[in-house]
Amino acid sequence: MEMGVKLSASWFVGQRFFYVIKGDLEAIDFTWPGVKSGKRKEKREMVEEKGQQGACGAGGIGGGRCNSCTVTSLLATSYSDFLISPHGTQKAMLLNTCRFLAILQIKVDGVFKQYHKIHDQGPRVKWDAKAKKKKVKVKVEELKGHILGLYFSANWNSASQKFTPVLASLYGKLKEQGALFEIVFISFDENAASFDEYRASMPWLAVPFSDLESRKMLSGMFQIEGIPSLIFLDAEMKTTQAEGVDLVYKYGVDAFPFTTKRVEYLRKEDEEKRSKQTIVSLLSNPSTGRDFLRSHSSVKQVPVTSLVGKTVALYFSAQWCSPGFKFTPRLISVYNKIKRAMGTKDQFEVVFVSSDRDEATFELYYEVMPWLAVPFNDEKTRSLVRYFDVRRIPCLIIIGPDGKSVTGEGRSLINLYMENAYPFTQDHVRSLEKRMDEEAKSFPKFRLHSGHHHPLRLVSASSGGGPFICCECDEQGSVWAYQCITCGYEVHPRCVTEKNWAKLGGDD
Repeated sequence: MEMGVKLSASWFVGQRFFYVIKGDLEAIDFTWPGVKSGKRKEKREMVEEKGQQGACGAGGIGGGRCNSCTVTSLLATSYSDFLISPHGTQKAMLLNTCRFLAILQIKVDGVFKQYHKIHDQGPRVKWDAKAKKKKVKVKVEELKGHILGLYFSANWNSASQKFTPVLASLYGKLKEQGALFEIVFISFDENAASFDEYRASMPWLAVPFSDLESRKMLSGMFQIEGIPSLIFLDAEMKTTQAEGVDLVYKYGVDAFPFTTKRVEYLRKEDEEKRSKQTIVSLLSNPSTGRDFLRSHSSVKQVPVTSLVGKTVALYFSAQWCSPGFKFTPRLISVYNKIKRAMGTKDQFEVVFVSSDRDEATFELYYEVMPWLAVPFNDEKTRSLVRYFDVRRIPCLIIIGPDGKSVTGEGRSLINLYMENAYPFTQDHVRSLEKRMDEEAKSFPKFRLHSGHHHPLRLVSASSGGGPFICCECDEQGSVWAYQCITCGYEVHPRCVTEKNWAKLGGDD
């Protein structure tokens, strides 16, 4: 007999629970037949009120902030006063204190059958025997005095999958330093199996998946509208930072203890660095004494000072990144054309800043590139990623001849204008946009692209267009595009290849 399906359940206010039980049966649904007794009605009203006000009972908490909580009122409920440690599992069956109707839906020989049974039992939790060997539950009160990070995330979310290792690195460093810091995972996963799989990559605590009351209350209290989301609380459980993801990406462990004062200090420090920014300060590494970059020339090492007075493009990419794998040949072509156009007047260079996972793949990827590179695994790489707040690769940051940042949209400009994008300055880009606007006047209003089955309409940023990813070349675009109003398909004007347009009656 094959068992194990996800079922629906309702409890008082329509909350959903999913339970994992040791053995073949993986899910049980509890459907409440109704609320009859005065005590149960009172309990329901209390839970509804608590869900609206937050665990601390402080209604109307605006801006996703907690200013009157304790760690117990925030994370403990009438059903659970503990969190799951990284060693714990969700292999437990939780039964309620009230009478309920259990509907078991079991798959037998490919056919689902339902079995009903009335239960009237007190609360109990059965834990997997192997899990008992380790401390799987941590009392909420043990977190008193800790700085907390509430991490709202889910296994199915790609941005969460990307951010979790970054957060785990920060968490490990702070633990090594002996910081009174803890992270609590609040899951947005769809079932307990996904929750357990995702949590296996996390070294911190988690609200039990079965404790839907806490998860719903916390997400409502902090007004979580998108994931991943990270809320930092101080030792008194007051919200210090509501944009923790951005903070971790930008400053990493340096942002601890995540107070407003600390963040303001870092921002002022950044402003000072930018005011004093030079190509040498960006690319050399004083802590190791490195003042050179990798090169394919016979010299192998080129002084960073040789880039002074040049326009430099910092290319953040990696061999495993498929968009980067597609963009690199285009950048190589543009690089070579710009170099040839300059002749002996060499005023442009590209520097590869690698996010490769090992030196072998770095060498393999860098082998096809004709430009310079920051040595693999140099600590300057991580500081550059944080300094320029690089979230996605490939990314092309343009540094002007004076050593100051020109634009972070180098990749988009290359896709739009190819080698004509050089020198990437605002004045030059404005002139290119005006030229494209003039050229666009001669573009057909509608075109039929061989890669799509609907007619495409010419749009600009001011007429329904905007930044997009070309569905033909998978590269960024903006300003002008051919767009399908039926399904949102968009391509660069240069990527359109005609197909049977005459059958549609021409441009009109």
